[in-house]
Amino acid sequence: MAEPVVSFLLTKLDQLLTEEVQLLSGVSNDVRWINDELRSIKAFLNDADNVRETNTSVNAWVEQVQDVAYDAEDVLDTFIIQIARLQRRRGFMCRPCSCIKELYIKHNVATKIKTIRSRVDDIANRRERLDLRMREEGSSSSVSASTSAYLQAISDLVEEVDIVGVENKVELIEGWLQEPQLQVISIYGMGGLGKTTLAKRIYNGEIVKNHFHCRAWVTVSHSSTAKKILTTILRGFLKDDKETFKGAEEMEDRDLHEKLHTCVSGKKYIVVLDDVWDEDAWKVVHSSLPNVQNEGRFIITTRKGDIAFPIHVMSRVYRLGRLSEYDAWSLFCKKAFWMEDGQACPSELEREARLIVQECDGLPLAIVVIGGMMSKQPRTISSWVNAYRSLGWELSNHEGLRAVLALSYKDLPPFLRHCFLYCCLFPEDYEIPRSKLIRLWVSEGFIERRQGMKEEEVAGIYFRELLDRSLIHVEEIGETGQVKLCRVHDVVRKLGHSLFEKENFGAYSVATSSKLGDRCRRVSVQNAEPCVPIEAKMSHLRTFFMFGIRASSPSYLSDLFSKSRYMRVLDLEGIYIEHLPDEIGYLIHLRYIGLRYTGIKEVPRSLAKLRSLQTLDLEGFHGELPSGISEVDTLIYLSASHKLFRNGLRVPNEIIRLTNLQILKFIRADSNIAKDLGNLTLLTKLYVQLQSSEDGEKLCESIKRMQSLRKLHVSSLGIHSLLQIETLEPPHDTLQKLRLGGPLAGGKLPNCIASLLCLMRLTLYQTKLSQDPFVILQTLPNLTFISLHTESYVGRSIAKCSAGGFPKLYGLQLGHLNELEEWEEVEKGGMPFLFSLQIKDCKNLRSLPHGFQHLTTLKFLDIVDMSPEFLEQLQYPGKDYDKVRHIPFIWIRKQ
Repeated sequence: MAEPVVSFLLTKLDQLLTEEVQLLSGVSNDVRWINDELRSIKAFLNDADNVRETNTSVNAWVEQVQDVAYDAEDVLDTFIIQIARLQRRRGFMCRPCSCIKELYIKHNVATKIKTIRSRVDDIANRRERLDLRMREEGSSSSVSASTSAYLQAISDLVEEVDIVGVENKVELIEGWLQEPQLQVISIYGMGGLGKTTLAKRIYNGEIVKNHFHCRAWVTVSHSSTAKKILTTILRGFLKDDKETFKGAEEMEDRDLHEKLHTCVSGKKYIVVLDDVWDEDAWKVVHSSLPNVQNEGRFIITTRKGDIAFPIHVMSRVYRLGRLSEYDAWSLFCKKAFWMEDGQACPSELEREARLIVQECDGLPLAIVVIGGMMSKQPRTISSWVNAYRSLGWELSNHEGLRAVLALSYKDLPPFLRHCFLYCCLFPEDYEIPRSKLIRLWVSEGFIERRQGMKEEEVAGIYFRELLDRSLIHVEEIGETGQVKLCRVHDVVRKLGHSLFEKENFGAYSVATSSKLGDRCRRVSVQNAEPCVPIEAKMSHLRTFFMFGIRASSPSYLSDLFSKSRYMRVLDLEGIYIEHLPDEIGYLIHLRYIGLRYTGIKEVPRSLAKLRSLQTLDLEGFHGELPSGISEVDTLIYLSASHKLFRNGLRVPNEIIRLTNLQILKFIRADSNIAKDLGNLTLLTKLYVQLQSSEDGEKLCESIKRMQSLRKLHVSSLGIHSLLQIETLEPPHDTLQKLRLGGPLAGGKLPNCIASLLCLMRLTLYQTKLSQDPFVILQTLPNLTFISLHTESYVGRSIAKCSAGGFPKLYGLQLGHLNELEEWEEVEKGGMPFLFSLQIKDCKNLRSLPHGFQHLTTLKFLDIVDMSPEFLEQLQYPGKDYDKVRHIPFIWIRKQ
């Protein structure tokens, strides 16, 4: 996986050759030669990666390319650090000494660069001897035919009888096959879930045999050609007519197409395309078979989302997920205790057995593999305890399991491989915020630049690609429909760990004795106390994570910062540190600092030296930023305080110089800041607390200039300080989320609300509205979530929701509305998609509205701290009983 390493270096070389050419005087020709030669070598790396596992010479060559790229990066980073240090000291040194020192530094780097040039030259010559081919544009990784055959054999580990609950799945999909307009059914999910097993069960079932005249099964390997796929289909259709099939492999394409057409003319047929990785395979089959009167059906199994949703045809997708805890246990017992009466687990082994099943994380293939291994273990507690302790190694190194999962990794384009491995740096079961992951990828330099797109937008495409390939999974979706949290399947994560050392990508440490590689570039310290000792080998470190550690001493961090001058990413989220050492200012390559909820009390002034910093995450910090922060003009993301927003972050007036900022969260704004925030025209998220009522109009003028704003949160400093934002005009075609906190002038919503046609989420608290907000809000076409709480509305009644009102509303929260007595009516056709409703501590509300029973899509009703009279109406024979009896889940509780 040298290609991403080389790509990153080439980006750095390009930047130096265009922006820092004066620094490179004397060596610029050598740097340019290295840049050109590595660009040529890069074109051959894809072919080399495909054969390195079976060719030790090629593997050694790939490692040499990776090593020289890392060494070149180290030389350049050291050079930049030394020059930056020299420039800082020039004010204290006489100019002749300074010039001599600069000449010495440049001579030193010139010597090292010439050595690297010589190594690159040797690598280029060796590539010619190895006869590596240049990658074709747009080609992806491939897997040999022998590997595909092996993987097909491995898939048989999960026998039909082993997939628990398969009958319900088979019955559902068999029903789909008989739908008149349907053409394609895709069975979609990560490797090892049993997609092939499910498809085989359907293919060999009586419904398929009786309903279709012809059927064919094709295992679509990476090496399959169009002709091979079509001849396999023909063989399946003509399995009882071998004479007719003779010579098919020698047929011309046109004759083969005619043969297929003749074979299925007037017949019902079904084709299963198993393990499809490229949409071209589907296109070949679809274009080669007739579908007169919709007689053909296709089943596709795939790990990739873009394959699972073919265009221009009627299709259904069955997304195969992990087994439930119950089904996973049943499958494990079936494999591990097949000789026991009733295939039951002995009671003395149940604790360890359940821990083992938990590690498999619902993946059928992993459960079958480990269950088979445990069936051979002695039935003693000590044996099973030892087996559990070594389970991580077993899951990472079992040849069959590893091969099935590694196939997804090998199919990744080179630029996505680092992104995937990065996800494996997080702890087991860790829910990774999408936005954080994207910022980390950008900070690491993993994102290729695309014309007309921000790096964050390209990273979002990368994220979607990993989701579609089932290498990461959705854990939570936000109100706007975008993924909020993701995670890596535990077994896939262990595969990533097994690749860390091989790819020289990084390491995770769970104990102080953990050994780090000599050139380790990324370290994730997890639950290791005392922390991993700082070693000289950490001088190559680019990324440092800490998880699950209570505290870290300033001396430890000082030592780390002193020895890791190349560091680009530092994330200490949740680690109590209180004070950050000034030595952080030495890390001039830092692009990402994560200090969320660390208890930090002061931000060091030395942060002003970090002229490459893009992300500064201080959420939970309530202090003040030093004035020097305004010199870090590379900042894109700055967040502090907390969304409860009691006290916004105090920032210097010069904050408005940071014109690259896209996200600015939880700051306190005085008159000057409110007036000048309009200079930050690239902002997409702004969370601001106004220090004075009079500053509202100035802020409104500033917001008019922010044409990319998607999320806006405005609050007043105190509950009695008015929010004078009547003239608020955020961009009506981009704003998706709006949160207002504090008494609104005039007791009504700003006039702009009615024009926010893209608004999806609205939260109001302490706004003290006297005018009913429902009158305006029900007309907004894209509003999906509303939260009105803590005296946001002080009127006595909520108006009628008309038919067609709130056309997309999905969730509604009404909380702490002390004056509310009546919710008038919901007409039939109003709130047609309402799914969840919470009513909390509205003590004077007497009953649910008339017509509430028309909310037929409502599935969750949460009633919290309501009056006895209100609760009595919900019970039979109360007048609200018939209004709620259709709702599946109703909670009535006190807090």
